Parts: sequence; C-alpha cells; structure tokens
Amino acid sequence: MVRTGMTEDSKKQFVETEKMPLLLELTRKLYLSLNIDDVVKHVLHLAMQLLDAEGGSVMLVDRKSKKLTISKAINLDDEFISQPTKIGERVSGWVAEQKIPVILHGKLEDNEQFSALEGRNDVRSSMSVPMKINDTVVGVINLNRMMTGEMPEFNQSDLRIAVTFARYCAAALQNARLCETLMVRNKTLNEQSRGQSIWLAEVCH
Repeated sequence: MVRTGMTEDSKKQFVETEKMPLLLELTRKLYLSLNIDDVVKHVLHLAMQLLDAEGGSVMLVDRKSKKLTISKAINLDDEFISQPTKIGERVSGWVAEQKIPVILHGKLEDNEQFSALEGRNDVRSSMSVPMKINDTVVGVINLNRMMTGEMPEFNQSDLRIAVTFARYCAAALQNARLCETLMVRNKTLNEQSRGQSIWLAEVCH
C-alpha cells in the first residue's frame, strides 16, 4: 500500500522501490531457463505479475522476414496471434522501429499517434516495451489492463519498471539462444566424431 502524506513523485518512487525485490526475484527465475520457448513463456507471465497486467503478448523479431511474430499471448484473439507485424507498423512495430516504449490509454483512436489504427474496446490501458541487446531490438513486450479489471491505467513508474525488466528479458533470450546454438554445435561434433570412429573401424578391419 502506498503511504499517505506523500507527493505523487514520492509515491511513484516508493512503489518502484517496493517492487525491486520482486523484480530481482522474477529475473532470477527468468535466467534459470535455457530454452527459448520457456524463456518467452516466463517473460510474459512474470511481466504480467510484476506490472499487474491482465493480458499481453511477447513478440520476437524474425531475423529472416524482419517481422514481429507473437510467440506467447494471454487474453488475445487468435486472429491477432496468427498475423505477423512488419517493423514500423501498428503499435508494436512502431515501438520496435523507434526502439522506445509507449503507454496508451483507452481506445487507439483516442491516441493521436495511432488514431488511424483499429484497436480493442476492452483495454483500459496498454504498454509496449522493446527488448534490446545494445541497440538491437530482439522483441517487444505488450501488456494490457482491461476495462473489466480493477487496476488503474499504467503510469510512468510502471513504464520504468517494465523497461528495466525488458533489459533482463533480452539478456535471458540471448543467453538461451547461445545455449541452443552451442547444443546444436555439440550435437553436430558428436555425430561427426561417431562417423569418424565408424570409418576408422572399417578401415582398420
């Protein structure tokens, strides 16, 4: 609970400080996963827990098509999940292109930046945050608070927490990808080694 008798800035700073232990604990859980699919699943669930969100998605940048694809989603219609998003298009594509986060309140048509886009009517507030490795965007975290929920709109304090968490998420994804690459290489080397052993056995007999 936020203390009374505090300025708005002090309240926000207090909330952020209160959430730091949870942020560190969730980040520790994130780094325990070495499989990309598991990391993505944890990213969304942990982000929703940390930011009190009631829905959302994790989108990853496809290196070949240069599009964002939804890897995990909660409270999102299938028609949105199956559609990749070009970098620069819609909210998540704009976030990936500009490499900056954004908070939106109410309908998309009520937000000047994205007023031409068709959005959902059941979302009270949403937040899209890029996951970056250095200056390269590897994905986007989208979080929603619904009209039917009790949580207020996202604020700048929530955004700062989300940006910090997104940095850890990007590093966890990079770590998982590196581990998978090393496992594939190790498997290839083992297969080559077995092949050489069979060849030597045939030659020596």
